[in-house]
Parts: sequence; C-alpha cells; structure tokens
Amino acid sequence: MSDNKSEIVYRYIISYKTKHDGNSPSIRLIARDCHISSTSLVAYYLDKLVSKGMIEISDDTESHKIMVKGGCWRMSMNPSGHCQSSKGDD
Repeated sequence: MSDNKSEIVYRYIISYKTKHDGNSPSIRLIARDCHISSTSLVAYYLDKLVSKGMIEISDDTESHKIMVKGGCWRMSMNPSGHCQSSKGDD
C-alpha cells in the first residue's frame, strides 16, 4: 500500500477490532486516534481501502460496520473460562 495514511488507518482498524471483539471503530474515533483533522478525510481513506479491496463497509443504516477482507474475529474461551477475542483467517 503506497499511501501511508491509508496504511495507518488500516492497521488501526485491525488493532481496534482485535482489542474490541471484532467491533468497528467510529469514524470520529479513527480521526482522533490516527491524528486526522476531519471525519471527511477519514471517509476518504476508508474509500481508498474499499477501492483496493482491503475492507468492506456495511450499508446498515443503524451502524457502519467495517469488515477487513480475510479477517474474522471469534470469541473463544481462555484457560480460566473467560471469553477472549481472537483473529483468525477465513
């Protein structure tokens, strides 16, 4: 990926989803944590990632879910019996 900011956004999404049981970060959260000055710029970078086939964004009107191509997050039980998030490949 040649665009550094798009790569930063992509890595942030993967990191966030891994830490938050597969849930997607909001556009405002991406802007804040990736030091992007506006939500319209975040949308621009997300569109670039979509056009490269790296992510998909659901059209659900209630929530915008970002799906990483080739990634899935499943709940699994750790040895203590508590749930933990894990990233696997499809």
